[in-house]
Amino acid sequence: GAESNPSFDLRTLAVPTLEIYNRYGKLVYSRNNYKKEWYGQDSGNGALPTGTYFYIITTSDNKQKTGSVYINR
Repeated sequence: GAESNPSFDLRTLAVPTLEIYNRYGKLVYSRNNYKKEWYGQDSGNGALPTGTYFYIITTSDNKQKTGSVYINR
């Protein structure tokens, strides 16, 4: 579902990998051992534009969870 939080807090989960893609399928952010570092920036720390982004979380038991997050600037 859409998130309205200013950051993406996954500290309660063990998340070895988080990947965030734009609507065109381009990887815009990736982090290993993710906790709460993403707040709408790309991998170069630039602010991503308003829009819907899709995430893939790979969990410690190697399962994938997917969903979308909306950034509103």
